[in-house]
Amino acid sequence: MYKKQKLRKNFSNKNKFKTILCEKGYYSQPTIHRNKLVFVCENDLWETTIEGGEALRLTSSISEILSPFFSPDGQFICCSSKEEGEHDVYIMDSKGGPLQRLTWLNTVSNIIGWTNKGDKIIFRSSHEAIHNKGCDAWLYEVEIT
Repeated sequence: MYKKQKLRKNFSNKNKFKTILCEKGYYSQPTIHRNKLVFVCENDLWETTIEGGEALRLTSSISEILSPFFSPDGQFICCSSKEEGEHDVYIMDSKGGPLQRLTWLNTVSNIIGWTNKGDKIIFRSSHEAIHNKGCDAWLYEVEIT
């Protein structure tokens, strides 16, 4: 099992060093909006502050979640998930709640981000590819509803 361990020291806003500790689990694919940090852990989205502290679980997914991104205004989080088959684009309120499916392509490789206005999500997909395994992937966008 994993044990708490020192990872590194960060320089805080008050000119003091603070230690970041690592606990069980894996933490990947972070997205940041102002002082909020959302990341993937154990195939769910979790939120904490950039200062650290206890993380709040935002999703209770039945499958993997990939590529989370905050909307420009921080109101939404989009991600790719296999909730209802293969990878597609989903959106949720940044405070938590159910994922809402936006695409039915079953080939979304990953989310690239949002348009500057925050009205569309840009993603990569191979749904029109001649070859398999995403080698002919293209960028697409989907409007949020």
